[in-house]
Amino acid sequence: MTEEQATLTEEDIDALGEEAVQALLEQAGFSSVEELLSGHEQDVLKEQARRLNPIKFYEPNRAQEPFHHAKTASGSIPKLRLFEAGNKVGKSTAGMIEGISFSLGYKPWLPEDHPGRNTPVPVPNTGRIIAEDFPTGVQQNVMSLMKEWRPVGEMPHGEKWFKKNQAGYVAQIFFNNGSIIHLMSYDQDEEKFEGVDWDWTMYNEPPPRGVFIANERGKIARSGYSWMAYTPLKEPWIHDEIVTKVDEDDNSQQFRGTIWDNWIGTKFESAHTGKVHRGMLSLEDIQEFEKRLTPSERRSRIFGEWQHLEGLIFGEFDTMRDEKTGEKIEHIVDDYIPAREVMWIEGIDPHDKKPTCMLFAFVDAEDNVWFVDQLVMEGKSVPEMADEIMQKRADLRYLKPAWTVMDVKAGGWDLAGSRSAEAIESFETQFANCGIYTIGSDSRPGTMDSSIKIVREYLRTEYNVRTKRQEPKARFMRKLAVAAETNRGLYGCIHQMKRWMWTDKGEPEKKFDDFPAIIRYMLSRRPRYRSPTRPEKVVAAYSKPAASDAGY
Repeated sequence: MTEEQATLTEEDIDALGEEAVQALLEQAGFSSVEELLSGHEQDVLKEQARRLNPIKFYEPNRAQEPFHHAKTASGSIPKLRLFEAGNKVGKSTAGMIEGISFSLGYKPWLPEDHPGRNTPVPVPNTGRIIAEDFPTGVQQNVMSLMKEWRPVGEMPHGEKWFKKNQAGYVAQIFFNNGSIIHLMSYDQDEEKFEGVDWDWTMYNEPPPRGVFIANERGKIARSGYSWMAYTPLKEPWIHDEIVTKVDEDDNSQQFRGTIWDNWIGTKFESAHTGKVHRGMLSLEDIQEFEKRLTPSERRSRIFGEWQHLEGLIFGEFDTMRDEKTGEKIEHIVDDYIPAREVMWIEGIDPHDKKPTCMLFAFVDAEDNVWFVDQLVMEGKSVPEMADEIMQKRADLRYLKPAWTVMDVKAGGWDLAGSRSAEAIESFETQFANCGIYTIGSDSRPGTMDSSIKIVREYLRTEYNVRTKRQEPKARFMRKLAVAAETNRGLYGCIHQMKRWMWTDKGEPEKKFDDFPAIIRYMLSRRPRYRSPTRPEKVVAAYSKPAASDAGY
């Protein structure tokens, strides 16, 4: 603590409130505020003030601050926030402090003129904090945090600030302004969460789906807010139904954190207070904890990754973190249409009985592959699909790609790349008749495993000398998160990449394999950049796909 930080100011006194100031005067043995301010024991007084109103001195760490200042595109607070982090990041603390702030109507640690100081719910209000059970989740975890951070001067004296239930557990918390927090647990009947309207809810650790749905109904009438603070060890429905769709819904936002965000060596300057903060955990303690974990536990407990994603074929997709900085590796990036000097490539997986899927990507001068857009075409003829493809190329500002790779089986080739007797009726021929020329994928025996490994290579990071960051070789634009409704369910690139799983026998599932297959076909060719300003012959590989060097 610096000398400036250790000095008790008039602003600090005002923030404490009249009752807290009186308690501080009695505790310090002073008769007036003037005597208190002019005293020489400022360090002691500062610590006493901190104990009386600790939330006023709250200093969010690098992972906590974005959670507290979340905004939608319109500038409002999201209706649902997910604080997904490893152990000891401070997620429960952040969730509790957010709840106290909502009950007060303002965030005490922010300056009075800060635009985000006031919370969006009028006071008095009604909130809920729901934990796993009463003995541990509520009585030990929630109440310990409440006692640590509660603003004494804003709550009734003695034991009047809480009320216990018949079992002897604290069930209600009261504030002087009339706000009430109700404490509940996931092991209560789902009916207990119905029938009451509320203004906000904190879920401490991941809730069962039934509890969540029943409880969320209560925020409709009051246009309420909710947030979860959890380590992703269970309740995978949260990942499948909420996390994977946050890119589509501005009112649901996810915030991530690793244990390294709370390392004492992590310096962080608050964009809202201007103060420089450090984490609280020593390197030795983190390493001692880490060495006792399995690889799967390490992903969840250190980096805050979903444990159930172990069965995903591309589990690293959109979940990786830089091991040194803890920063998220950006596989999904903002949409943009690139300059004309990139090399365009395409992949298509045509079908008669299910939707035909197609991906559009470009290769930059550093041989990075950027997946830009997609098509999901259902119940359409080849000429109709060709028209859509031509229109998409026009939208992306190019006439033709370096190559378009097609599932070899749909193209009339055999697995070795030779044309079969049925080739005249193949999708390859039909598309060629419409001006869409294709080459066949390499689908020989053994290529499934090898192509999956190649995709993983592109998802892993390399150090980029130009940007001085760890970056993947393949990235996906945000519009690819949109999944199209079809008669066979949702189809979309990112939607399927986050759901394609191994079977119990260690084989890739057929479900959700359409877009991952196209990505395998495209990246297996290891595309190399060629300047489109140089005349190059685009080969429609009628004889043998492997003979084509387009894109190499």
